[in-house]
Amino acid sequence: MAYKFHRDPENSPLDAYLHATPSPAFHGTDYLSIFARFNAENVDDNHTIATLRFTDTNGKSNMYLLRACGELSGDPVRFTSTREGADYYIDSATGFSASTWHTVIATANRADTKLFLSLDGGAFAAKSSAKFPNGNPWFVQLSGAMYYRAIAGSLAEIALYNIDLAASAYAADVAALAKGFSPASIRPQNLLAYWPLVRGLQDLKGGRTLTAYNDPVVVEHPRVIA
Repeated sequence: MAYKFHRDPENSPLDAYLHATPSPAFHGTDYLSIFARFNAENVDDNHTIATLRFTDTNGKSNMYLLRACGELSGDPVRFTSTREGADYYIDSATGFSASTWHTVIATANRADTKLFLSLDGGAFAAKSSAKFPNGNPWFVQLSGAMYYRAIAGSLAEIALYNIDLAASAYAADVAALAKGFSPASIRPQNLLAYWPLVRGLQDLKGGRTLTAYNDPVVVEHPRVIA
């Protein structure tokens, strides 16, 4: 089973989401890759998939933000790195479709100051001269609320890795994830966290259990290859 989220029609703080504190060590290495499967109900809205938040510095926000952006031309998925309120982002080369399960991989490569993004196992789009969050890792949030609204749709198979999955050495791993293989079977030694979202909210790698807010519901899970 996956988790389905809703947007409150009048009050954005009542959007459905999942939240975990404390967070994994996002910057234990120079590399962070986020894997997710998502199914958005429309291509008209911006749908928040995941937020990895750091503590504010100089009174300004630091985070990674992954969204399916139906409000942008071409309906791309966008990966944003925010450093002290300044955004650096990369869009997927292709767009997402409504009512379709997609896979997405977003990578922050601090060693080369680049962002990467791949949708459904396609070629990685790249952004150079990026900057990255500072501060201390704070929380992980799946779906959204307030300014970054919830996904109107479902999420499953969320994983965080401490490697650069955009590197050519991991091409076979990217292909396997896009085909539906479980993150538990792909580079398990490099997993920081893994939330299958099959009914339960446990992190099977790092032990950071998510808490549900505003009543997300359990729905049919996408096919997973063990």
